[in-house]
Amino acid sequence: MGVKVREIIKLDNLKKFKIITGERGLDNNIDKVGILEYEVMDDFKDLFNRGDFVITSFFFAKDDISLVKKSIDLLVENSVGALAIKNIYYDNLPDEIKDYANENSLPIFIFDKDIMFENVITDIMNCIRNKDNHRLFESKIDVIINSDLSNGIIRQLTLEINSYFNENIAVSYCISKKYLSEENIIDIIGDIKRFNNIDVGVSILKYKMGILVIYSYKKNIKTSLYEYLDSINLNKNDYYIAISNNHSLKDMNIAIKESIYCMKYNMVESDEQIYYKDIGIYKMIMPFVDTVWAENFYKGIIMPLKNYDERFNSSILDTAIKYIEYDCNIKKTADSMFQHGNTIRYRINKIKEILEMENLEGSFNEQLSIAIKIYKVLGTDI
Repeated sequence: MGVKVREIIKLDNLKKFKIITGERGLDNNIDKVGILEYEVMDDFKDLFNRGDFVITSFFFAKDDISLVKKSIDLLVENSVGALAIKNIYYDNLPDEIKDYANENSLPIFIFDKDIMFENVITDIMNCIRNKDNHRLFESKIDVIINSDLSNGIIRQLTLEINSYFNENIAVSYCISKKYLSEENIIDIIGDIKRFNNIDVGVSILKYKMGILVIYSYKKNIKTSLYEYLDSINLNKNDYYIAISNNHSLKDMNIAIKESIYCMKYNMVESDEQIYYKDIGIYKMIMPFVDTVWAENFYKGIIMPLKNYDERFNSSILDTAIKYIEYDCNIKKTADSMFQHGNTIRYRINKIKEILEMENLEGSFNEQLSIAIKIYKVLGTDI
């Protein structure tokens, strides 16, 4: 799938590239690099394709600007991703050419003659390979957690991610408290590996919009996974952190799912760091939260409360949510909503009436709690 042009121009040897036209094409995908240097028109028109990042000095067109125009016509025709010109013979282009490139979303850069073609090519190809590797590992994680596989196959796939894994593992899923793009996450993982001595038995991977840390260890482990995360700057000041139970390698699917379920809980409850073992009833809710059965259950309880609020401009659903958040404690619920306790009692009785649960007590609290937890996890309106 390659990388976007805007990602490429952040690379070390491309940071000083100056864009002269085609800004609308900065999101073009690049999956390989081509050199346009000595070809004539008939020779190179089929050499370049969609997704190419083409570099040139226009040596063959140094004395004829019309050849530059014809070259760019052919590159546009072949839908290349971008063109970079070494400023040996040209340090700018006529407005006519720039306007044409801009209309066709072809970014054109000028770069200094001191920058070697080879360094540019190496940087771009390493960037593409790095992103492709992240996608490969991400796809393996998806297979591990979403397929019905034997323990032996799970172990085999896990060792394909890292052949140095020890037999005992714990997994953490970390999501930044501020928005990070896919590119930002990959850059952060690169920095973690660059500035820390990462043990061969540890893998740090991009997964969805977070960072997955697979921490394998021997029985005489002295450092907890939480302490390890802090040592590589994945800490609760900057990240929501979710940590699985300890497992054997063959149960990698369970460990990863635990970290993901724990993170979903973490995001709902706004905890900065949490262990899967501490998420209570959510252990049962999370694996089934996306099923039609869970949806029907929570809608059957939440929808009547929402409809009542819309009809009478009341705060029945908010009261129900606070009541559950404060563990069905009337006083704490009242204090959090700046209401008298009797007001909250009246609303709770009204909720029972709406749901036709007037004669229930423990079962009412139980059903209301589960429905609200599902409602909060899904984070969608109904």
